[in-house]
Amino acid sequence: DFSCVSLNTEPLVAIGLTSFFEDPRQSVSLSWLQSRSLIIYRRWETLLRNAFNEKGLDLCPLCVSDDARTCLGWAISGLGIALIPASTLEPGLDQSLTSHPIENLDIRSSITLIMNPNEKSKIAQKFFRSFQEDSPPT
Repeated sequence: DFSCVSLNTEPLVAIGLTSFFEDPRQSVSLSWLQSRSLIIYRRWETLLRNAFNEKGLDLCPLCVSDDARTCLGWAISGLGIALIPASTLEPGLDQSLTSHPIENLDIRSSITLIMNPNEKSKIAQKFFRSFQEDSPPT
């Protein structure tokens, strides 16, 4: 048994150059994304494939990366549209990029702090407790 504190839960979004999207405020559908050059984070590949398949669509990514920041870097370079957690695009990082919600995609990324209840380090315990005070237990 471990002690857990959920720090953040967020959706996957489509991030790419503004020129890749017709409307800077639009949400995008899986069918719209299917015909685009997609850059996906390997962690979400199986879930994304399942989501596309459930809609009768094929997911044929241009590339699959082991790191969300690498996906973002390729999106910045104009290689394609990255499907990554929303927080990967930090405000003000690159004005040429835009982030769009993905319609009917229930994949969520979660960051959870986990600690062994037998942890002896006082510093680790204090660090963990500092997050417990701000979050409901999971």
